[in-house]
Amino acid sequence: MNVNEALLEVVNALAPYIPYAILILASIFTIEFAQLFYRYRIRPKIRGNLGETKVNKILSKLPEDIYKTVNNVMVKSKNGTTQIDHIVVSVYGIFVIETKNYSGWISGSEYSEYWTQSMNKNSKETFYNPIRQNYGHIKALEKLLSIPMSSFISIIVFTDEHAVLKINTKKAIVIQCNELYQTIRAHTNRLLTYKETLEIVPILQNANIIDTEQRKKHTQKIQERKHSKTNYSDAKICPRCSGKLVQKAGKYGMFLGCSQFPKCRYTASIDKHTTKNLDFST
Repeated sequence: MNVNEALLEVVNALAPYIPYAILILASIFTIEFAQLFYRYRIRPKIRGNLGETKVNKILSKLPEDIYKTVNNVMVKSKNGTTQIDHIVVSVYGIFVIETKNYSGWISGSEYSEYWTQSMNKNSKETFYNPIRQNYGHIKALEKLLSIPMSSFISIIVFTDEHAVLKINTKKAIVIQCNELYQTIRAHTNRLLTYKETLEIVPILQNANIIDTEQRKKHTQKIQERKHSKTNYSDAKICPRCSGKLVQKAGKYGMFLGCSQFPKCRYTASIDKHTTKNLDFST
């Protein structure tokens, strides 16, 4: 019996089991896909909603005669629309609150473009600096209300009790959820008149975009923006150590490598369409 005949016999022997093997592989793929979909699409929404609900409960405890709260506000901005988690209006200023429901070690600085979430030694992810994000919210409100920036107070709140904040800031307020009430109450300098606060709330309510289709479009644009920035982020920041990725020449052409080499050996292929506008200067 030659080799070809032997192989044919093996194939014929295994033939009845091939459909079962395909079924098992398909099941494994389906389970893996479902887990990834839940992890990256469903779970963040659930965690985000829980975090905002937690903040809503805290804000509801503020004296109603002094503080007026408007939640989940979407207004027009220079880039289309912007969605703000919570706005608290008072004579002590307009508190613009951005909630984040990240856990683990959160590190970054007030002026850095990205912050890092570290779950363990081998699990690090970067996300856009929420101080910058909230600045965009305040600029939209400044234009809408015709009120100077000095009347706004930006607050970044991390709602997950397991988050460890290692943020280097001088002016920006980055706090845990249980610090929110006292942080707001600690502001006692009057920045607005009572009459102004009464005028501001109806403006916010009237400007709030509640149309379902428009909100859906806003969410889709955010996802598209995130997708378009993913390659940019990956090309600029090492996902393992948050070091800078630099362009290097290798045996098979150009590639991206971590500037912390040899301490970090992360590499990635170059997407010419994405990286042509990046600044790889050190």
